[in-house]
Parts: sequence; C-alpha cells; structure tokens
Amino acid sequence: MSRFWLPLLPALLLSTAGAESSDFSYAPAQWPLLLRLSAGFPEFAGLTHPTTPLTGRPVPALTDVTRAEQVSGRMAADPYWQRYVRWDGQAVKVRYSAAELVRAAQAVKRVRPQTTVRVDTGLTRVVVNISVADTARVGRAAGVPGLVLSQHERPRLRAEITPRTLSLPEVREREQAPFGQVTLEVRLTNPLDRPVWWRYGCGGNVLVGVLTATGGEVAPASGERPGGVRFTCTAEERVAVLQPGESLTLPGVLASGLRLGDLAPGRYFWHVEESRIPFTLTP
Repeated sequence: MSRFWLPLLPALLLSTAGAESSDFSYAPAQWPLLLRLSAGFPEFAGLTHPTTPLTGRPVPALTDVTRAEQVSGRMAADPYWQRYVRWDGQAVKVRYSAAELVRAAQAVKRVRPQTTVRVDTGLTRVVVNISVADTARVGRAAGVPGLVLSQHERPRLRAEITPRTLSLPEVREREQAPFGQVTLEVRLTNPLDRPVWWRYGCGGNVLVGVLTATGGEVAPASGERPGGVRFTCTAEERVAVLQPGESLTLPGVLASGLRLGDLAPGRYFWHVEESRIPFTLTP
C-alpha cells in the first residue's frame, strides 16, 4: 500500500481523511466462511493485526482470548483460514464475534438491499458505503445501531504533544544547525469504542502543524530551511491498529518549512488530528 503525504501545505495536519477500512473486510459471499468457523468456536471474531508495530502477520480476533490456541488449531485445519494464520501465541480480544457481525450485516442488507455491506473484522464493525447520517438511520432501522459504521467516517484520535514550553534562543540555535529541527513527542490515543486503523508515513514520524493563539494557521517560511534541509515525506505507508483506549507514542516533526524560531514569544497550539495542544515560546 502507498500513500503520498503533501508536506508543503501550510500548517499541515495529520489526516486520516477518506474511507477507513482494515485489511480484513468480507463481502456477503464470504460471510459463510466466517460462520463456518464460528459454528464450533462462537468466540471467533475473524482476523486482525496485533498492536503496533505491525509485523504483517494476522492474528485471530476473539471475544475470549483464553481460547486462542484451540481456535488457531481449528483455523490451521480449515482450507480457507489456514492460508492466513501462522499462530505465534498472539490474539486480540474484541467485543463482537464474527457471528454477531454477520447477523448485523444481514439485518442491514434486509433494510438496504442495494447498499454495499462488508463485515470488517479489523474494525469489528459492519461497514457500509453510504453517508454517516444515512448509516445512523440504517443502523437504527436494522436494530444494530452500535455495529454499523460508514465507510466515509473519519476516525478521531486524541493527541498529546510535548514539550509544552520551548525557549526561543534554544529553538533558533537548533534550527540553524545543519539538519536541525525541534524534536517533539506525539502520543495518540483511541477514544472510541472500536479499533482504529490509522495510516501514516514519513518514516514513522507524525507531521505537526502550528496555530496561533487565536487559531490561525502559521504558514511555512518560503525557501530552504537553514542548513539547506527541507523536510519531505516518502510515499511509504505504515499502519497502526489502536484498540479502544490504547495509545501509541511516536516522534513528531514540524510540517515542511515551519520554523518556530521565526515566531514571536507567546502562546501557540500544536495541531494534530482534531487536537489543539497549547504550548508557549519563551523569550
């Protein structure tokens, strides 16, 4: 998979815009495969990835992880599921079983037969290709309001960034050095009641924007950074799976061309996802 970041935009935000999906999305023709394994193991909830960083190897999603060895043994004997699982002792606990998700998907199909409906075991939800507002109405009509997710809904991560106070003389000294930049730490937390598949790039760094105290964008300076460095991102895409309440800490870097040393002392905001985190530049 590949996604190009656009690091030259003013006050670039880390964005999860666009359709959210996991690597484990099942069309109606595949639902019997989920039910086949669920018949003997009702705790089976499909496949997912473990907590970051991803190794590329899927693991079972289960409502009862104490049954992981038994479920994985059954998967290894199934002609379909055996190709996906090389069990190494890992499993992820989730709230809804595959059978529950399939029943919810079938209920949605009865209400909206022409709608594209998928069982997504990575998100542990039924995903539909309709608007967020229509999804809420369809979920209520089908009797499964908490299980249906619009493909167009953006996941919301809560961000915390440190440091919260920086000395302008130290910032300017660092930015003037070759390859110099301010080092940030970004902690992202999933506040939702479902997993979030968060896709990012930049070599594992989080791009951070800056806002003024009144919420205005701080535009990048034009031209090269001091020392001839202009930060850009590769086309590489990484994926982190954050379960409800789970957090991930990554290094943060300023969007290309942003120089804190050019700013006046005062109060500003780091801007990542939907979060605005206050920080202060001291004289």
